[in-house]
Amino acid sequence: MKNKTILLTLSSLIILMTTMTLLQSSGVVPLPFNIMPDEEGDHDGDHQYPDYKGSVSIAEDQETDLNGLASVPQEEAESVALAYTTGGSVVSSELENENGFLVWKVIVNFEGTNYEIAIDAGNASVLWASSD
Repeated sequence: MKNKTILLTLSSLIILMTTMTLLQSSGVVPLPFNIMPDEEGDHDGDHQYPDYKGSVSIAEDQETDLNGLASVPQEEAESVALAYTTGGSVVSSELENENGFLVWKVIVNFEGTNYEIAIDAGNASVLWASSD
């Protein structure tokens, strides 16, 4: 029984290593995080895409004095984005009004590609992630 378990574990490891080698040699490297579909455009005429909801509601036309409304500081939003991408470096971060919700937009460069991560400015949850 013990030998079968060891053999099964070794076989699984060999299959995994072979699959990763084939993916890397073909230029396809799986990312350790999820990227949402990228569908640009104004779908209903009234809202920006993506249409996610945050925890801090503000007037959709409010663009000034946003810093006083965020309970999540910039550094925390950047840390959450880096944790989500499991590494990389922050290129920029900015507090924005997205469809009437306060959101940190953090750009992270991970393995040569920039990713935009939307972080809720009220509870630090990841609302959206996409590649630039």
